[in-house]
Amino acid sequence: MPRLRVRSGSSIRPLMRVIPMGAISAIFFCGILFPALARAQSQNQTATPVAADYKYEVASIKPSKLTNTKWSPSPDGLTASGVTLKWLITFAFRIPGDYALSGGPTWLNSERFDVEAKMDPDVAEAVNKLSNEDRNVVQQHMVQALLAERFGLVFHRETRDMQVYMLMIAKNGSKLHEAKPGDTYPNGIKLQNGPGGAGVMMMRSGAGGTFIVTAQGVPLSSFIPQLSYNSGRPILDKTGLTGKYDFELTYALDQNASAGATSDSTGSSIFTAIQEQLGLKLEPGKGPVEVVVIDRAEKPSGN
Repeated sequence: MPRLRVRSGSSIRPLMRVIPMGAISAIFFCGILFPALARAQSQNQTATPVAADYKYEVASIKPSKLTNTKWSPSPDGLTASGVTLKWLITFAFRIPGDYALSGGPTWLNSERFDVEAKMDPDVAEAVNKLSNEDRNVVQQHMVQALLAERFGLVFHRETRDMQVYMLMIAKNGSKLHEAKPGDTYPNGIKLQNGPGGAGVMMMRSGAGGTFIVTAQGVPLSSFIPQLSYNSGRPILDKTGLTGKYDFELTYALDQNASAGATSDSTGSSIFTAIQEQLGLKLEPGKGPVEVVVIDRAEKPSGN
């Protein structure tokens, strides 16, 4: 299988200032909740024709003394403190779990870095005018280019057979509400830099240790990373549902839950919740899963 190397196309000038992050809740676009919940997309990584035209103008990557990860997206770039290379790769490739990443140096998940990358003001303005979905693809491409430039990242993809869950429509049919085309969601999720609009999901804590996911105008492919993370297995979409949907899902995070579980003391497991609230179900099985394999990575050069 051919090896692929992501290239930025131009050098990235260093920027020294690092901004700390303090987030109370996580709001994410089309599947990005935080890197641990992301998805390695099987689609073309440059599906948006203009993705390669957007680059970070300046970037700083320095060794970090932090022992925890802090992440702060902004309209003009990305600030991350105490992050590992594994974290960055997971962010860049939307990887939903360890099963979807293979290889890498011994320090992949131990050495930590402070990263700040900024776009030129004109580029930032253009990126923020994109739809949430297209902006997602552009941001993914930009971080991949940064990894290639500063970490010398080289990778390829493989398909491996694994234990999976099949996402299917439940017996009584789907309960998903198809989004209204052109809906601006005036009373919907609000983002730091303005209204959310279609293609946005938010996760927040609920009563009794539950979690609530609210989605506005998103495809199932954007929600699957969350399901995969909570179920502990890759998920293959067998629903045949290709639209974009508005929904809310409340569930209890139970690491011991399994398909067929009914409920626990604090709320419904993810398996029960998606069946009762969304009209979908997860069936165990075996199937092909795409894996990102790291061929080479180096510690970043100085700024």
